[in-house]
Amino acid sequence: CPFCAEYPPSFDLCRSAFSYEGVGAEMIRQLKYHRGRAYLPTLKSYLTDCYTEHYASFEYDILLVVPSHPVKNFQRGYTQTYLIASLLKEVLPLPVSLHIVKKGWKVPSQTHLNRDERLQNIKHAFLEGTQIAKIRNKRILLIDDVVTTGATIETVSKLLRKHDPALIHVLTLARTQLKAGQI
Repeated sequence: CPFCAEYPPSFDLCRSAFSYEGVGAEMIRQLKYHRGRAYLPTLKSYLTDCYTEHYASFEYDILLVVPSHPVKNFQRGYTQTYLIASLLKEVLPLPVSLHIVKKGWKVPSQTHLNRDERLQNIKHAFLEGTQIAKIRNKRILLIDDVVTTGATIETVSKLLRKHDPALIHVLTLARTQLKAGQI
């Protein structure tokens, strides 16, 4: 898109299984906020179809999730991005790497923030994990639930780029409608 051409993102490719609206958005909200694990089989179908269409021709060394803060994980009883990544185990038999990036700061909700506000909000939220040096020259598939403004995946990708991975591809369940200034 014109925005990405002018401001290239730190990741190489990003694809989402569906648009964040309607029933799909409700399934994700249920998973994130109401322990809606019953939606995982349906979400798996969408995610594996997207992976097969856009990423099956690539080889990956590392499957990585955008981490949540431990307090959020405790409140939910799980890490939703880890559950999402595990949906790919039949088409991508890689373990999920949990010690490369961690969430260090519990940031306020970003639900109603624009891209610049989100970038500022999460500027220091992600930290290098104990195994981040292992990503040098590796091909990474980064998993998240929803891309809204791209601020979160950009922040995590910038952190990863400091350690010279060969490539960073991003796969998410959903993407909000693009607006001016979004990636």
